[in-house]
Amino acid sequence: MKPWNPAVAAAVLALAAVLPARADVVYKYGSEVFNRVTNYTPPCGGGTCLNLVPGARVQGLITTADPLPANLPVTFPAQSLAKSWTFVNGTTTISSTDSGARVMEFRLQTDQAGTPVDAQITVGRWIDDQPAGHAVGDWLNVIRANVVYHGDAINNTVLNARCTSVGAGDVCLTYQYLADSVSEAAYRTGTLLMDGVPLVSVSSPTVAEGDAGTTAMVFNVTLSRAPDTAASLSWYTQPGTQNYRAEPPLDYTATGGTLTWAAGDGSPRTITVLVNGDTTPEPDETLQVLLHNLVGLGGAVTTGTGTITNDDGPVPPPSVSIGSATVAEGNAGVRNVDLAVTLSHSPATTVSLRWQTDDGTATAAGGDYVPASGTLTWERVSPLTQTITVQVRGDTLAEPDETFVVRLLNLVGMSGGDRTVGQITIQNDDGAPPPAAPTISISSASSPEGDGGSAGAELVSKAQGARTMVFTVHLSAVPTAPVSVTWGTQNGSAMAPRDYVGGTGTLNWAAGDGTPKNITIPLIGNTTPEPDKTFRVLLSNPTGATLAADGAEATGTIVDDDTVVPPAGHPVPATSGAALAVLAWLAALLGARRLVRREGGQR
Repeated sequence: MKPWNPAVAAAVLALAAVLPARADVVYKYGSEVFNRVTNYTPPCGGGTCLNLVPGARVQGLITTADPLPANLPVTFPAQSLAKSWTFVNGTTTISSTDSGARVMEFRLQTDQAGTPVDAQITVGRWIDDQPAGHAVGDWLNVIRANVVYHGDAINNTVLNARCTSVGAGDVCLTYQYLADSVSEAAYRTGTLLMDGVPLVSVSSPTVAEGDAGTTAMVFNVTLSRAPDTAASLSWYTQPGTQNYRAEPPLDYTATGGTLTWAAGDGSPRTITVLVNGDTTPEPDETLQVLLHNLVGLGGAVTTGTGTITNDDGPVPPPSVSIGSATVAEGNAGVRNVDLAVTLSHSPATTVSLRWQTDDGTATAAGGDYVPASGTLTWERVSPLTQTITVQVRGDTLAEPDETFVVRLLNLVGMSGGDRTVGQITIQNDDGAPPPAAPTISISSASSPEGDGGSAGAELVSKAQGARTMVFTVHLSAVPTAPVSVTWGTQNGSAMAPRDYVGGTGTLNWAAGDGTPKNITIPLIGNTTPEPDKTFRVLLSNPTGATLAADGAEATGTIVDDDTVVPPAGHPVPATSGAALAVLAWLAALLGARRLVRREGGQR
């Protein structure tokens, strides 16, 4: 360690004394003029009753050691960044130095340039101005400083409210309005801007796209006044955040850069972005120029939106699609499930649709979800995505996951996109479900009919004898309990008992037995040439299982196996496809049959 040198230390202290102190940064807040003022009803019912002034507004100053950081989320607790603050409402003042002042909320949101885009600040001051020891029933004044409109009950100021709950730090958490005590005023929006430096703004131009080549889109960058010292900023482009985004390099050339000003120079600067032309009808598109890294400047408008207008004829109608979702069932009550419904692009006119829920394996009647329906409408400037909210019901039943759907119907001014049916999956959260009951199915079969005995001279017997047809019945899984099913035959073009032996019966499986079972149907053969014939075997009355949706019946096909043999001297024509030859052969065959019958003594 170096030894302590008093001479060096004295020199450092002397230098520090003459160096300029770093200046604090001041942000100035101002609301719109009060749009509503409601003063207390005399006589005063308690506390210190005061009137608010119509035409006044909320104003304030926030001092920080440095410019606000860029991209603060709206949830950021910014009280630690403020060295001091003061707010007024035209009647009373609340400052961070007041003994009775308390911060109830202090949140700031900034953009890419560190410019505040929202503030949610609520400060209060106990009327007795004591530093501690407050309780329910004590009185206070409240001032809220908001940038974005959150409703009249949020964007307001209140005098002489009665506290109803006190939290840590002697802060009043909730308070009530008493008509004979409270005065209240509301406003819409406000601004929070850096004070003491020039404020920079960027314009939002519009250009026609053109059919080819490039068109210059010019953004103007202006200062509220000339800077006292050199100032600069950086900028870059990005696709727009509105409904139809221009995308580089298809729609424009992405770029970025720096702008500078010398001390005393407050003249405007320009940023040029090249837009690509085409001949495709499409909605208007947007891109943005964003300012950041401000040096010696404060932000007023730090995002410029450029609009590329369509000049290629009518825009085609949009298409619409719906998403799907999965939700844990829960044990009781209902849970909300959101499905996103999105247009492909902004519509040229108003479009709409109707939607409704439909059962799947989850059913409304079974208490799985709440049936619902409704309509969605989009205007030209509406967000592309809207939300459908449906509700599922919880239970404690262990069961498989279930599904139901939301259908998009009655599309007006749009077409169906990739998916117009959204599926909601309700996940079981009640333990492993019991094994699903197996399904029973039967396979179709076919068999030659066989010969039932000798025939005439014109038929050749194949001497195949009696035949049977075997149908196999399957289980989809090994059963955990006994299973049975009834079966029965049903005539088709094959008739029992002429063509087969009909019947009924029952098949049985023991628990743990998943082997297929057979049903054997005897066939009645003959030697007559004829078309193939069919009959059916139907399954019914299952126990311990269910019938498969597409496999609860089977078709048996009796294949004819009898061949016609022509008499001697009358061969089948070689060209069987020749219609005249076939007719001649048949005529000769019929004549031969008559001759056979005569020779046999038949008249």
